[in-house]
Amino acid sequence: MRWGDRRARALAFVIVLVALIVGAPRAVHADDTAEAGALFASGNQHLQAATRLRGERRTRELEAALADYVASLRIVRSRNVLFNASLAAELLERREDAFNYLFEYVGVAGLSESDRTEGTRRLDALRPQVAVLAITSEPSGAEVWIDRRDLAARGRTPLEYAVAAGDHRVWLRASGYRDAETQVTATVGTTTPVSATLEGAPVSVQVLAPPDLRLTLDGQPITAGAHVEIAPGTHVVRLEPEGAAAIERRFEVLPGAAPMVIDLATAAAGLARREGALLLVSSEPPARVMVDGLMVGGGAQVRAPVTTGEHEIVVEADGHSPYTTRHTFAMGDRRELRVSLAPERGDALLAPRIVMGVAGGLSTIAVATTAIGWFVADERWDSAHTEENADETEAWAYAAWVSWGVAGAVIATEIVLLIADGRSDERSIGELVVAPVPVEGGAVLSVGGRL
Repeated sequence: MRWGDRRARALAFVIVLVALIVGAPRAVHADDTAEAGALFASGNQHLQAATRLRGERRTRELEAALADYVASLRIVRSRNVLFNASLAAELLERREDAFNYLFEYVGVAGLSESDRTEGTRRLDALRPQVAVLAITSEPSGAEVWIDRRDLAARGRTPLEYAVAAGDHRVWLRASGYRDAETQVTATVGTTTPVSATLEGAPVSVQVLAPPDLRLTLDGQPITAGAHVEIAPGTHVVRLEPEGAAAIERRFEVLPGAAPMVIDLATAAAGLARREGALLLVSSEPPARVMVDGLMVGGGAQVRAPVTTGEHEIVVEADGHSPYTTRHTFAMGDRRELRVSLAPERGDALLAPRIVMGVAGGLSTIAVATTAIGWFVADERWDSAHTEENADETEAWAYAAWVSWGVAGAVIATEIVLLIADGRSDERSIGELVVAPVPVEGGAVLSVGGRL
């Protein structure tokens, strides 16, 4: 560059500098304004000194000016400081920094049209000398980090940012969205587009509803009262009471929305009072409850909505005799069924009864055998009247009496066992009682008798 050109450029630079000194940076707090203004003035002094120097002394003054401008920008982002910082960086041949300060400068609100035009012209003059990333996102306004996440964000989309030629990593973050990351290769003299669509972060939704009714979210069953993480967008929650029309709510979840609560319990309570009926089963011990062959719950107390009309109700528990009844429900009925299940007949007397059965059979055979033997021996005694016949008759008679006694004892024992076994064969009982059945907003009194 010729000396005349250098003098012309320095003169133009000083003219611009004098104009910028008039508009010192402003901040909200007086102390910040004073500090930023002092740094800006110091940077301007170094920059003016650099125009009169050459070589290493000039470079040192430019570096000092740029350092003061950067420090001032940490306090407040002033358009005047941005412009002068770009000048100092360009004179130091730090073209990426010069481009980035200028890009921020032309985007400052309230900039005059002439200043914006001049800034844009200088920005376009730098483009062939730097590698530029043109970063956009959906939604816009996402914060941008390049290569390092531990430093401050480079700006917000849409953003043009000059980088060194080569490979770079770009991260984008927006409130209510998942972070996005991409890799890109930058080339000097080229503006490389980088775009990303941010995925909305899940939002917690809680649906309040009666726990014994089927509840779905977008067609999938969920548990009433549980917190469910769902993506932003349109969703449908549906409650399906038995014997009544389903309750459906369509709602919109926005990215970054606060946790949501959807109340279907109130609507369900009002519907229960108008349509269908309610059955409350209290069981001792805890049991399974089935209505028309379908299990509706289990435990010591089961609450089940039922449709109007007649229903078969079965209450059963392992080791107990089941209880079965039929009852007709009218619209809006509230009924409590209290059931006491009796233990099933035990097997404690089974073995003795089997033994007595076998003994009874054997004793019957013995009775028949000894009776026949006694009869035959007695006939021989009548025809012969010998001493041998008399002994035989007496032996058979003794055996017959013994076998008959054993048979009588066995029969008596079987009768006792049957009586004892019959006493343990109790029936399960159920009763509709006068008791309040809890419902939403109060209680309903149910009156009835034994079923």
